[in-house]
This record gives sequence, structure tokens and C-alpha cells, in this order.
Amino acid sequence: MEKEFERRNVGGVRIGNTRIWSLAYADDIVILSKNREAMKDMLQSTQRFFKERQLELSEEKTKILIFNKRRNQKEEKWQWKEGYLEEVREFEYLGMMLNAEGNFNSQIRKLMKKGIVAAKATWGLGERRCREDYRRRMLLFKYLVQSVMSYGAELWGWNERKELEKVQMDYVRWVLRLDFCTPGYIIVRETGRRKMHNDWIRRAVIFERKCADAEEGRLIKKGVGATSKRRSIKGKKRGTRKTRTELQVYRGGNEARRKSRRGNRNEIGRHHEAGNGGKSERRQVQQGV
Repeated sequence: MEKEFERRNVGGVRIGNTRIWSLAYADDIVILSKNREAMKDMLQSTQRFFKERQLELSEEKTKILIFNKRRNQKEEKWQWKEGYLEEVREFEYLGMMLNAEGNFNSQIRKLMKKGIVAAKATWGLGERRCREDYRRRMLLFKYLVQSVMSYGAELWGWNERKELEKVQMDYVRWVLRLDFCTPGYIIVRETGRRKMHNDWIRRAVIFERKCADAEEGRLIKKGVGATSKRRSIKGKKRGTRKTRTELQVYRGGNEARRKSRRGNRNEIGRHHEAGNGGKSERRQVQQGV
């Protein structure tokens, strides 16, 4: 089918100097075009291709998604045989939610819902198995909840996601039996918890570096390179661009900052030893006090 599109020289999108018409994975296929007329032509070519090979298309699962479409823009009809394909504003492909705005908001909402469900189940497991063991319960969160909410972080992990960070803060409040009005900065200060954004941006940096080191001509190298360039330009205009040197903080952590936090926690621990019969705050946190 790709050869048929190439022969007709219609539709497709460019990544660098390479033009692609479709993406295929197992029995899923995505056809790409930059305008409506070309997309309709490609649909007709696809219909002929399927008919010649006696293939059937699942019209219920096949959707049309237009990126950067204005809400007041006229609806288009996409004909397939005697029926029409549905046009949607968001669609899930290989576990990632794509939307008409071209951002990751739909994906973040999906991960937040999954994270809340996983956090509740993990909290219940911790209550039954290790109620007073704070360290073990946070390990459960890392492997059972954070891993769920980190799907695709290589793509969207550059920006902080407050909706997902809130799931972690709520979980800590549940474990320590704190009021939900307890400020997040106090929880971070007292427990030493890091934001999940640190891990997400580390994964994004590693992924981009692997793509940059890929063989010449690979589409992933061209695509990620173009995305990185656009992100740098946007960040430069806003005055928030981060260089790779600045991003080293997320790769290995800022040693001075870690030492400062460790020193603060030790100071708090000594204070509690003096006033609470020798119990350090770390011991209190682990016991869920």
C-alpha cells in the first residue's frame, strides 16, 4: 500500500528529507496526510487495495483525527464504501492518547485516572501487609503506581505534570494519616520525597540521547531531532530553555542539594532525639506516626 501511495504521489508527511505515507504495527495501520483532499484520495486507494486482496476494514475501530483543527470548523464526511468513518478529537494508539490539539493533555488525564485506581489498591495492600513500614509502602508506590503513571514519559516528561504529582502527595497523606489540607511542601521537606518529574525528565534526556546516537537515516533520529529543535526555539523565546549541562541535574542529581537535604533531615532528627526520648524523625516517619 505504501508503494501505491508513492506511485500516486499524493498525501504523506515529511520528516526531514524523508516522506512517509503510513505507519504500520501488527494489524494496525495509520495513513498520514497534510490536507483533506489528499486524505480522501488515500482512502479511495486504500479501499481499492483492500478489495483486491479481499481484506475487510473494521469501520467501528477506524477513526479520522485532524490535528490543529478549529472547533468551529465545518465537519467533513469521510466515506468508506456505503458508510462513513467517524471523525474524533482524540484517539488511543499503542497506549498513547492523541488529540486534535496536538498536546499530551488527554494522555495525562488517562494516566491520572489509572494512577488513582492503582494508588488506592496499593494503599489497601500496604494496610494489610506492612502498615507501619513507611519505606516499604513507598517502594510499593514506586513499582505499582509510579510505573503506571510513567508510561510514555520519554515523550511528555519534559514538562512537570501537577495532576500526576498530586497522586503521589495524596498517597503519602494516606500512608501517614495526614489531613488532606497538609501542604505539599511540608510533606516534601519532612519526608525527603522527590518529585516524579525528576525521573521523567531523566528518561526523556536518555531517550533523546539514544535517538541522537542512532544510525544516519533513521526516522526516529530525524523526528526527535526536529522536535528537540522546536522545543529549544520555544524555550528560548520564553526565556526558559534548558541546556544539556543544566539537565545533568536530572541525570545524576545535584550533589550539593542532596547533601543540604540530608543535613536538614539529620538536624531534624537530632532535634527529635533531644525532645522525644531518642526517636529520630526518620523512625517516626517509617512507623507512620
